[in-house]
Amino acid sequence: MPFVQNEGEDQNIRVIRYAEVLLMNAEAANETGNSAAALNSLEMVRARARGSNTSILPKVTTTDQTALRQAIWHERQVELAMEFDRFFDVVRQGRGPAVFGAKGFKAGKNELMPIPQSEIDLSGGKLTQNPGY
Repeated sequence: MPFVQNEGEDQNIRVIRYAEVLLMNAEAANETGNSAAALNSLEMVRARARGSNTSILPKVTTTDQTALRQAIWHERQVELAMEFDRFFDVVRQGRGPAVFGAKGFKAGKNELMPIPQSEIDLSGGKLTQNPGY
C-alpha cells in the first residue's frame, strides 16, 4: 500500500482569530447592555493593533449603545479587512441594502446564495430554489 500524505485535507477544521472572537464578544456584550465588557474586548483588539504607538487608535470611551455598535462594526471592518467576512457581517447586521445597494444588492434576494440546480435535482424535489433566483 503506497504512502499517501493528505495534509489533513479530509478534516473539517475552522480557524478563528482571537481578534474576531474578541469582536464577537464586544458585539454581543454591547447588544445585551454590557458596555463595560464590550469596551474591554474592543480595547484588547485596538491595544494589540496600536502596539507601542500611543498616538494612534485612541481608546473608544462611548457607552451609548448605538455609537458603540458603530465603533465595533467599524473595527470588524478594518481588523478583518482581507478575510472575506465583510459581506456576511453586513448581511447579518441587516445593512445589506444600505452598504451594497449601489452595487446591485437586493433585499430579500441577496442575503442568500442560489442553490445549484444539480443539488435541487439530486434532492428529488425536496429542495426548492431560494427566493429571487
